[in-house]
Amino acid sequence: MNKKTIIYIIILIVLVGAYLLTKLDRNKGKRFNFFTADSISVARFEITTQEDTISLAKEADEWRIVEPVNWRLQVGKIEKLYDTVLTAETSSIPVSENESSLEKYQLTDSLAVHFKTIDASGNVLDDVLIGKSSNSNVTPVRKIDSNKVYLLETNILSNVKQTLDSWRRREIVEIAPEQITKFMVVSDDTTYTLTRSDSLWQYEDEKESFTVKDDNATLMTMKSTFNRFAATGFVDGEYDKYADALSNSVLELRIEMRDGSKYHFRYAPYEEKKYVVQLNNDTDTLYLQSEISMTKFQKIAADFK
Repeated sequence: MNKKTIIYIIILIVLVGAYLLTKLDRNKGKRFNFFTADSISVARFEITTQEDTISLAKEADEWRIVEPVNWRLQVGKIEKLYDTVLTAETSSIPVSENESSLEKYQLTDSLAVHFKTIDASGNVLDDVLIGKSSNSNVTPVRKIDSNKVYLLETNILSNVKQTLDSWRRREIVEIAPEQITKFMVVSDDTTYTLTRSDSLWQYEDEKESFTVKDDNATLMTMKSTFNRFAATGFVDGEYDKYADALSNSVLELRIEMRDGSKYHFRYAPYEEKKYVVQLNNDTDTLYLQSEISMTKFQKIAADFK
């Protein structure tokens, strides 16, 4: 084989390789951002599942749940939508355009999560159905008015298909424990008060009165509870169901703060080892807490000595 022939063969190999690469790239398609909205343009999210329709809206500089309740949003939830959902990319070539394949990808109206992004003027930016794939690393999606199915190159379903309670901020109150100046506890077994005076506390019940150091283990446990005084769940619009039990509560807790603010909690049985909690006579929303949260306050004089 002479030198010229070898050169021709090399050129042919290069040309064939270039052709194959071009064809492969054409078949793969270009990657693009599937969602139109971004963190600047979107002012509202609407997420509809079989269980709920949840709306998140930006009010002033704060994102909140606005439907079906008006509530504070859990920290980091909006950032997940911004960073994972709105930035999701896919190939420009759909994996299917057949209506018959929609059920396979759980992209029918009854199976999919319906996800909308809306701007401040009320214009819908994205109206998308989000399905589920056997491959947990991708997410099938389609526009509401199209049968073209695309596979997002990330799993966004876990960021949008959540219960209402998963979106809600769980802190019942957010206070600094060191600002508490008084505890008042009333139950069938115990009734006592603890009142701060400088670095000491005064304990009083029907029989005893004595001082308690600020570093008393039981007192410190009570105060540290308010580092994150959170609910495990919520009960909305069902106050009448628990009204009698709350009026004869298992435990009442009142606390007072340095700034003069006061908080009043009532505990009533909910189910095994769980209690429903009422804050400041609110009848719209009740909270759920575990039994152990309540028993931190069910103490006797000996616990503070």
